[in-house]
Amino acid sequence: MTARDAAKEHGVSERSNDVSVITPTVSAWDQHFAIISSPAEGEFELQLAFDPAAVEQFYVDRIKSWLLVTSYGENDVYSRWYKLTDTRGEMTMVATGKVERNHVAVLFPAWTDGIIGEITWTEPPWAAQSLRREQKMEISRRTDAYDAAWQAGNVEARLSAIEDKTCSVVRIAEVNGARRSRLIARSKDELHDAWTSAAAGRVLEFERLTRLTTSTYVFASYRMVLEAGGRRVERETAAILPIGPGLKFVGELSYSMEVEL
Repeated sequence: MTARDAAKEHGVSERSNDVSVITPTVSAWDQHFAIISSPAEGEFELQLAFDPAAVEQFYVDRIKSWLLVTSYGENDVYSRWYKLTDTRGEMTMVATGKVERNHVAVLFPAWTDGIIGEITWTEPPWAAQSLRREQKMEISRRTDAYDAAWQAGNVEARLSAIEDKTCSVVRIAEVNGARRSRLIARSKDELHDAWTSAAAGRVLEFERLTRLTTSTYVFASYRMVLEAGGRRVERETAAILPIGPGLKFVGELSYSMEVEL
């Protein structure tokens, strides 16, 4: 279980609050860090790191800002190549010495030499209360409609499940080749362009493997066969779909691995 073990090793290293201990747990095969938080409705803070130097700086900045004390896991979902961890953490803020708490969902894609990155959605202010039964049903129906639109190639219907204020980061990596793509969208127009790009592909077969719904996000994983850039590929995607204030999705935070068929 590569991802489970890699994420566990990385989690232990994080508690050292030492960059020289943490960075060796990050893969050299690919680096993809995308951390989104929303301090207020319609506002997004996006941290990105896509190469070894940026990853090291990411952890340098983190340790200058706060030191991890401990964390408490609530949900874990994993396959061989990814682990989704839903956790509540306690950290000491360097500037004040105060202990603060947060609640995050972190997707760790992994390779044989460590985690590929941290793909993170931090619980926003509007998610402080649990969803009512009717709201959970609405999100369930929206997820089903989103998946049906994705399978049918209906981008407009898929976009209808997204909040007007949106933020997405999508990474696709070929397992046995050099083809890779990364798409960052901060508007629905940019997300439309991402979902209609050659890298996104045309769906030929579609299967949802996993779904986990919380008051903060939906996590889902998929297996697809697509026609992408003149090639036929099999792709597995793991995605965090953050839930916005209107109970639509803020966007897509995902990592995909694919092989050419």
